[in-house]
Amino acid sequence: MSYLRHHRFPSPLLDWTVTPYVAAYFAFADACDLETVAIYAYLERPENTKAWSSDETQIHVFGPYVHTHRRHFLQQSRYTLCVKFDAQQGWSFAPHESVFARGSERQDLLYKFIIPARERMKVLKILDTYNLNAFSLLDSEEALLKTMALRHIGFARP
Repeated sequence: MSYLRHHRFPSPLLDWTVTPYVAAYFAFADACDLETVAIYAYLERPENTKAWSSDETQIHVFGPYVHTHRRHFLQQSRYTLCVKFDAQQGWSFAPHESVFARGSERQDLLYKFIIPARERMKVLKILDTYNLNAFSLLDSEEALLKTMALRHIGFARP
């Protein structure tokens, strides 16, 4: 599922990164026609503990050691999967929102940072100086061309 997720295939996994810089790149990369972008931060165990009952939806974190595509390591990925157990039906996938909606202050916290999309070129240019760009994160010829176009056309615009 992580391989599929890295190639934009729908899956029950959410794909996260441990670095806010990679998150910022993906938030701004294709934000041409947006007014704002959002960067989400997930904190699983703010007090270093986690507990749940067997009939509650649960979020599980996977990574960093996952057998998958090279992009996983380039992007410093982690994954979350939300599941629920039902005595009659067994395990099934559940929406992450069902956990976040509980509003717990002790675990599974989600933060959302909203940033004006007009900052796109400024942010992408700063990230590129640290070699955080489409090519370094996606490792493909298409990403190389996207990075070159951004450097020679996008950054040149006033």
